[in-house]
Amino acid sequence: MLPPQPIYCDYNSTTPVDPLVLEAMLPYFTNFYGNDYSKHQHGKKAALAVEQSQTQISDFFNCSPHEIYFTSGATESINLALQGIWKLNRDKECHILSFTSEHKATLDLGAVFNKLGYNFEALDVGDLGEIDLEYLESQITDQTKLISVMWVNNETGVIHDLEAISKIAKKHKVLLFCDATQAVGKIPIDLEKIPIDIMAFSGHKIYAPKGVGGLFLRKGLFLIPMLFGGNQQNGLRPGTANVPSIVGMGKAFEILANNFDSESKRLANLGDYFLDRATSFGGILNGSKTNRISQIINIAFEGIEANMMLEACANHFSAATGSACNSSNPEPSHVLQAMKLSKERIHESIRFSFGRFNNKTEVEKVLYAIQKAKLQLV
Repeated sequence: MLPPQPIYCDYNSTTPVDPLVLEAMLPYFTNFYGNDYSKHQHGKKAALAVEQSQTQISDFFNCSPHEIYFTSGATESINLALQGIWKLNRDKECHILSFTSEHKATLDLGAVFNKLGYNFEALDVGDLGEIDLEYLESQITDQTKLISVMWVNNETGVIHDLEAISKIAKKHKVLLFCDATQAVGKIPIDLEKIPIDIMAFSGHKIYAPKGVGGLFLRKGLFLIPMLFGGNQQNGLRPGTANVPSIVGMGKAFEILANNFDSESKRLANLGDYFLDRATSFGGILNGSKTNRISQIINIAFEGIEANMMLEACANHFSAATGSACNSSNPEPSHVLQAMKLSKERIHESIRFSFGRFNNKTEVEKVLYAIQKAKLQLV
């Protein structure tokens, strides 16, 4: 018999596939396996499934199905958006504004732009990870083509004010790109209300499979594609569609929509309970206490290396010291560095992120394991 698995507390890294999502996907591996661009009956059934997924996603975002494009994940979507804008403007002075706490997909691409002689500028964030809107507006120039910003930070859960940022962008006639990967399913997103121009999202953060994501591109806008070789998805993202995964992501959005209020409230209560208990025995929250997603808790235990804590608790729970994309990087979290935390504090910090299949009993077991480890490690 296999030993019991540790309690999973790393939903920001990836989520398990919801059984209802898997159920929706399975027929498209075996029965409805056609290429959605084929004109025969097999292809038409696949095409209808892709269109249904576009509708499920667009209903969630309050946009048109024709504004939804499918990719392999948020990293590709981010690259498609930023490279697409850069390629449109590379014969001009192209200034892109972003922030030092953004995902590495954005920052690493920005570093490449700068090596090529273009102007990608990552603005500082405050000590709580928040954006100074007045400072952002003051840095916009006549050459600024794009503002690129996360909606919810993947390491701290800090929420950025996209409604206010969108107003600044429109005032200065600058395009706005949003990495909404960690916002989807956690906060309401209404693209009719907030005029974001381009937005990235991912399937495996919302109980759909890995390897599928999406890009919202507002009607009337144009991007130069990264890939060539077909006219699929209006030529923006050619290649044969991953129909089973697209179906799964559409179903995941449908589940989010049907359970949004109850699930959001339950997970907020779960995260608040964890934070209250953890701070009662010495935990120190990183980032804003009020302007954040409650089920994402980045917390430090003074005097205890995070890796030592996680090793001591490895049989009890799984959590992270930062973004999963950087787990092989020995450098400390760039997000916490951007918040100007001390090296000691950064190395003491652990990110807990709770999700659909966690419950209060599990959270209590995690808290007990942390308390026990603290007594051993201090």
